[in-house]
Amino acid sequence: MKTGILGLHHVTATVADAQDDLDFYVDLLGLRLVKKTVNFDNHHVYHFYYGDETGKPGTIWTTFPYKGKGVPQGTHGTGQIGTTSFSVPAGSLDFWRRRLADHQVPIFAHGERLGEEALSFTDPSGLTMELVATGRDDRAPWTTPDIGPESAIRGLFGVTLILREIPRSVDFLTQILGYEVAQQTERPRWNAGDFFGKFVKK
Repeated sequence: MKTGILGLHHVTATVADAQDDLDFYVDLLGLRLVKKTVNFDNHHVYHFYYGDETGKPGTIWTTFPYKGKGVPQGTHGTGQIGTTSFSVPAGSLDFWRRRLADHQVPIFAHGERLGEEALSFTDPSGLTMELVATGRDDRAPWTTPDIGPESAIRGLFGVTLILREIPRSVDFLTQILGYEVAQQTERPRWNAGDFFGKFVKK
């Protein structure tokens, strides 16, 4: 049964320092600050929305900077998003490798991710981020004077989940949420509807 789930609308994370977060995602990665508001449950905490020019679904990464608010640092574990991946054009990873190095951001992994080349690194709050190079993403990017359309981030590519039991998660994602198994390996891959396909060349 089709549920109508089209894909990721956005991904949200709790982060540390507000200015460090802005500098990293706007100045370094070149995302647009679409909106700055507050956490409606805690008006003393900002809520930043990063994305493309108009904040289209599937491009939005949002953060709550909680540094100095008495919230303990989180720990990695089951049920979390382990990695958030953004889509960049095929052939652009040399540009990103140089750009990250110029800003003293170490790359801890570079290789193939499910058939496509990827770079993995951490943001100032210790979150694992990834740039996946693909020739299939036809979305118009937000560009800056330093980052042209040949390299700019297109939007979210996907997320990597930390799971306790893969079979039960497969059942939940496919039978309840209507996801489709795109690749069945030791690291399974699921697609939600054809959201990504609406923006890519077949």
